[in-house]
Amino acid sequence: MGCMCAKSEPLSSASNGGLGIQNKVYDGPKPVLYYLSASPPCRSVLVTARQIGLDLDIRTVNILAGEHLAEDFVKLNPEHTIPTLDDGGFVLWESRAICTYLVTKYAARDDLYPKDEKKRAMVDRRLYFDATTLYGAIISLTKPIIMRVETQATEAKKKPVLDALQQLEKYLADSAWVAGDSLTVADTVIVASVASAQAIGVDLAQYPNIAGWFERCKTQLRGFQENAEGAAMYGQFVQSLLGAPAFP
Repeated sequence: MGCMCAKSEPLSSASNGGLGIQNKVYDGPKPVLYYLSASPPCRSVLVTARQIGLDLDIRTVNILAGEHLAEDFVKLNPEHTIPTLDDGGFVLWESRAICTYLVTKYAARDDLYPKDEKKRAMVDRRLYFDATTLYGAIISLTKPIIMRVETQATEAKKKPVLDALQQLEKYLADSAWVAGDSLTVADTVIVASVASAQAIGVDLAQYPNIAGWFERCKTQLRGFQENAEGAAMYGQFVQSLLGAPAFP
């Protein structure tokens, strides 16, 4: 799974993608993101950074080649996981923490991660849903295949993915975005999980609310195409190991 990283868009004070999100003017060194294109958590960070117009120094770490176990990287992140962010010596891992940190520090407005306690709590709720339920189910299914521990996608492993998508479908029944009526960091994160589910064979047509939201993401999220390309790599790799899509 190689890297497919498009050129970053520089941070500026211009409005973002027609959404009215203003970016802080920042002249410091670029935050460094240790990254792999096929990784859904890495892609969620990339989409979030793109959405606020933040230029990142992207450095590929190929975990299948063991690069995350290199001495320098383990010194940086003892848990040797990606994505890892190094922002001027402040090192952070766990993708959702990175996303909310970047928005809090670099976005001039709070559209993506509201300061209002109730709105922020709803965004956090969706982020936790992704971590534990949606992405949690996807990685539970695919990681043993990627690590060559399992050779098939069992119904027992596939059902939680479909159940999680059905729950997301319900969330989107009453709002245009996953945490309410406005696009938030919950969308920039969950779009990576949904793209990955689609890439391993899930037919989004079964979920009309998700499909409609995904189309809105396509037109309103910066980095959507990069996410799609990385998801395709993820799906192709899983399919190459299974000999067929996980959800034929």
